[in-house]
Amino acid sequence: IKHQTLPLKERHHKRNRNLLLLKKASQEDSQNIFLHYYLGVEWLMLDKPGHALPFLQKSYANLNDANLLFRAPALKYLLIALRTLGRLDEALTLCLETSLCYPDFTDIFYLGGLLLEDKEEYLIALKWLDQAIACGKPSAIFSHMTGSESFLAYYHLGFCDEKLGKTAEAIRAYETALTLNPSYPYPLYSLFLMLLRDNGPADCYQHLEELGFLNDSGLCLTCADLFFLADHVEQAYLCLETHKDNFQSNERFIFFYGKYCVYSGRLGTGLEALSQLTPNSSYDA
Repeated sequence: IKHQTLPLKERHHKRNRNLLLLKKASQEDSQNIFLHYYLGVEWLMLDKPGHALPFLQKSYANLNDANLLFRAPALKYLLIALRTLGRLDEALTLCLETSLCYPDFTDIFYLGGLLLEDKEEYLIALKWLDQAIACGKPSAIFSHMTGSESFLAYYHLGFCDEKLGKTAEAIRAYETALTLNPSYPYPLYSLFLMLLRDNGPADCYQHLEELGFLNDSGLCLTCADLFFLADHVEQAYLCLETHKDNFQSNERFIFFYGKYCVYSGRLGTGLEALSQLTPNSSYDA
């Protein structure tokens, strides 16, 4: 089944509809702990952690391991709500307690790592994030957060290593995160800045090329944009020129390829490319 991603406004409309139904059901059955769980989730997804917190606390406290399919995600959402509200020590205490009960629940260690990162306890955060990776993908009953054992954990490992001045380790972690999930581009920004700072634009470009990141159309466009913003137009042009066969008739590519051609002194090629944009295109120059 392929789910269509809805606009944020429509998603919020559906969640508000859900809230009305859940509130009505809860009035009729006020002791139903499962309704409390769902109320907490809906409030949290509406970015109202203060509203969500009491429902998540009550549902987590009253659900037992016979209902682990609900208790585990209630714990995860409770930790997220506490972190969002800035109640870091309270959330960390909960992580420490529950890590003993559920040593295979990857998300406890991942979220614990984020909490320690927020507290700038980077060395300890590294240990928790390493443990999340070591746990691997948990059983489906734990309602796993996608990437907490892989690309997300490596991204935050890179961030903590970078804060500790461990440049080589940070670069490896960012590269691993991008390799595991090229569709998650955030590690690229930090990686790019480190490579550009330490190696210069030409070697930075060559390194990204050798890693194969420029073969991914999304990462290639992002790299080109980063080079352009850093005032290294030639490398921005090379990113797209060398890999233009990967884009076919993509209008986003045509616009930025034309733009980088113009800025790098290839006026004729750039104008020819821009002329290929369809009328009324969102990229129409």
